[in-house]
Amino acid sequence: MSLRVLIVALFLVAACPLTAPGAQADSSLRFKRHTITDSQGFGYPVFQILIPEGWHFSGQVQWQTSMGLPQGLLTYQASSPDGKTFVQRFPEQIYHWSNNPSMVSGYQMNGAATAPPMNATQFVQQMVLPSLGKSSARIVRTMPMPELARQSKNLQEMLLTQVYHPISPLPAQPMMEAEAALVHTEQGSSAEQYLVVINRVYITQPTMYGPIQTVSWTVELTAYRSPKTADKNVQAMFQTMIRSATISPRWAVDCTRLVATCARNRLQQQQQIFNAMRRIGQTQSDISDMIMDGWQKRNDTMDRVHNRFSDYMRDSDPYHDPIQDMQVDVPNRYENAWTNGLEYVFSDNPNFNPNRTGSTHNWTQMQPVR
Repeated sequence: MSLRVLIVALFLVAACPLTAPGAQADSSLRFKRHTITDSQGFGYPVFQILIPEGWHFSGQVQWQTSMGLPQGLLTYQASSPDGKTFVQRFPEQIYHWSNNPSMVSGYQMNGAATAPPMNATQFVQQMVLPSLGKSSARIVRTMPMPELARQSKNLQEMLLTQVYHPISPLPAQPMMEAEAALVHTEQGSSAEQYLVVINRVYITQPTMYGPIQTVSWTVELTAYRSPKTADKNVQAMFQTMIRSATISPRWAVDCTRLVATCARNRLQQQQQIFNAMRRIGQTQSDISDMIMDGWQKRNDTMDRVHNRFSDYMRDSDPYHDPIQDMQVDVPNRYENAWTNGLEYVFSDNPNFNPNRTGSTHNWTQMQPVR
């Protein structure tokens, strides 16, 4: 079970200007807020993101059981109207391995996926590209993200020690490690980048036949595709969108508690699992200051990661949304930003006002954060 969910979004190829007939044309962008609710499980929103108006967006949380334990899978995808630019978050993958062949056979008999640990490049080359029918794609380069990996490892350790262990003590002291990297590939006229975050948990137990080591490793994978000739401004808009994506730390804590509860009580029946899920979801999660601080550091790290996402990335400026009381990053070429609480408009025309375009919404201008 992963102990964090990665933030992703996609960039904009084109947008609809909010100009009335006869008005002076300007370059403007329109966004709409989308949320994903864990409707099958805890029953509350767990993710939100700004997507360009006119783009297709779909996302969901699906629950499944693996080796008798529940697993919540957050997935989503969004695409431009022409379908040439998109982002897709894949279901989280969990693999198990051991230096004991009998343990590996036991995993397989219980329906678990087995594979020896891999690094990000190996995973994309051996697992991702063949499964997508892109074995001929060429890996151009891999850009390690050591700070992102460090923050992911810290969050996993905090959730495991503060949330999981008090409910369901582990049989031995775990050893954890994490890796994060951006793997760039090319195939034909398309370029794809895979953001890969891998968390590994090693447990070694002594036996009369010698120590047995097991490793469970999870992979969070997000794919980004665009034409090789993607406009530089599109990359700048992408920066704003990906920073708008937010995952609920409460959901990560609740998922961890659920897994620990099921592991302790050995809840095998689906109804029992969902009953436990509802009981946990009805109680406000007690998230410690340390976990929240770690979560914020992780988000700050993601900001720096996405600053490096493209060589064409430009700077953005933070603006305050007075309706939602939150911060929205706006590419610095757009100095006029408006919101109606659900949608956002950015314009490079200082005189632009969507309230004068015949819109039926009430728009409020956002101010830069000083």
